[in-house]
Amino acid sequence: FWLKCGPDQSHQACCRRGSAMEGSEGDASEVESFMAGRAGVSYRCQCPTYLKVASVVCASLGLLAVLWRYVLHPEREPGDDVVIPDWPAAKNPQGVPSLSLAMTTTPWQQAPHFSSRILEMSAKAAIERPDALQELRDGQKHGHWIWWVFPALRDWGGDMNSAVQMNGGADMASCEEAEEYLRMPELRAGYVQALSLADAAIGRHQQNAPFQVFDAGFGRQPQGAWLQGPVDSFKVRASATLFATAASKANDREVLAGCLQVLQHFTGDCVYTPGAEGSAGYVAGVDSQPIALQGPDLEVLQRCGVDLERIFAG
Repeated sequence: FWLKCGPDQSHQACCRRGSAMEGSEGDASEVESFMAGRAGVSYRCQCPTYLKVASVVCASLGLLAVLWRYVLHPEREPGDDVVIPDWPAAKNPQGVPSLSLAMTTTPWQQAPHFSSRILEMSAKAAIERPDALQELRDGQKHGHWIWWVFPALRDWGGDMNSAVQMNGGADMASCEEAEEYLRMPELRAGYVQALSLADAAIGRHQQNAPFQVFDAGFGRQPQGAWLQGPVDSFKVRASATLFATAASKANDREVLAGCLQVLQHFTGDCVYTPGAEGSAGYVAGVDSQPIALQGPDLEVLQRCGVDLERIFAG
C-alpha cells in the first residue's frame, strides 16, 4: 500500500504505522534522497503479516463457498433450506392461487387435533404393522403385535403385556379414544387393511378358524384360560366389536363392514377363560367364567352403550 507523508518524514517513520518496507532493493536512505525536496512524498509499504494471513484465509473461505454451492451441490437453489408448510392453496374463482384467500384459514383449523397417546400409537404401530400384516398374509400369527394392530378396550381386552408397551397401555382407554383412533388416517388405513387380511386368513379354515390364525402358532388350545387358550382370538373379537361401535357412531361404513366381516367368523367353537389379575378379560371381584367367542362381544357393546341392533343396522 502507499502512504503519502511530509518531506520531513523518513521512509521508516512513514511506514511504521503499517509494517516493514517493501520498496526498492536499495535502503531507505536512497529512497529518501531520491524523493528529497518534494512537498509531499509517497512511500510504498508492506502490509503487516497478520493482515496478509487474514486476507488469504478470507479468500480461501470464499473459494470453498463457491465450490460447495456450484460444484458439489449445483442442484440446490436459494431458499432450499426454508421449510414451507404444505397449506391447502386457496383459489379465487378463476382458479389462480390467492395468498389473501389462503391466509383466511390456518392449517391448525383444518387438521383435527390428536392426543399425544394417539400420536404415539400411530408412530409405534407404523413400526410393528408391516411384520404383522405379512404374518396375516401368510395365514398365522407368530409375533407379539396384537395390541398395535387390533387394540381392544384396556379394561377388557388389555392385559399386563399391553399395559407396558407405552404410558397408559397400548389398548384403548375408552370407547371415545377408539373413535379418535379412527380419525387418524394412518391408524384407520392400517386397521382396515388388517381387517381385510384377517378375514381372508380366517376364511381358509372350517373349524376353530380365528384360533388357527391367531393362537395355534403359540401352541395354545382352542378352549382354555388366558395364555393356554385363544387369548388373541378373544382380543381380535373384542377389538372388532369396539371399532364397529366407533364406526357406527361416525357413520364409517367401510370400517363397520370390515369389523362385521371378521366377527362373522366367530362361531362359538373357540372358548376363552380369563385368568388371574393382569389377564385379558379379568374383572376384579368377579369370578372368571368361560366366554364362547361367538359374534360381537356383548361386554364391549355394554361398556360403550351401544345396542347390538344398532351395529347390524349400520
